[in-house]
Amino acid sequence: MVNVLFKNSFELEVIVRLAFALISGFLLGIERSYHGKAAGIRTYMLVGIGACMFAAASKYGFVDMLTLGERADVSRVASNIVTGVSFLAAGAIYFKREKVTGLTTAAGIWVMAAIGTAYGCGMYIVATVATLYLFGIQTLLKDKMTKRLHVKVPNKVDILMDSTEKCLNRVLSVFEEYNIDVENTGIKRQKGDLFFYSFEISIPETTTTLDVVNALASLKNVQSVDMGLT
Repeated sequence: MVNVLFKNSFELEVIVRLAFALISGFLLGIERSYHGKAAGIRTYMLVGIGACMFAAASKYGFVDMLTLGERADVSRVASNIVTGVSFLAAGAIYFKREKVTGLTTAAGIWVMAAIGTAYGCGMYIVATVATLYLFGIQTLLKDKMTKRLHVKVPNKVDILMDSTEKCLNRVLSVFEEYNIDVENTGIKRQKGDLFFYSFEISIPETTTTLDVVNALASLKNVQSVDMGLT
């Protein structure tokens, strides 16, 4: 039965490689899904097995041509994996409220394609080690590294509040409490004594945006707060 389904022994080998790529994509996709990323488990698994299939097809798909004396560049299919996955990775990157997001997810998709390609070529150890490296970068380094380096990311907060000096000082006190740097400020007068303040800020990457919004919204004479989520 096996001989009928699998005419060549390498077909069984390719199925094993697909399984490894599938497992790798599943493990790496869990971390992305946990953090609410659009490119999660299914995306990583599909990228992994897709790249694996292309690599296997590139390596074994033209054997019959070679036996006939024809020349074939087996690297051409695999080389285009990088080009193809770039469109998918680019879709994970977007610019919102003065901040670029999705770069890590895009890079992860790109590396996942490389891991799938490595599995497709039979490089089990290399691909497995790369999986562990990528998992460590996306999980272990995310919080520890940003805390050590005190990384801050740009953001913007819009506040509708009274124009009194006390109210403004309360807002600045919240920024100081959360170690937020004010880079630029814009003011626009609204009805009555209300003013619309627009702050361009740098906020620590480890700080939860919702905590800052709640702290600002709880201040006296603050009417509304609008801030991009990180």
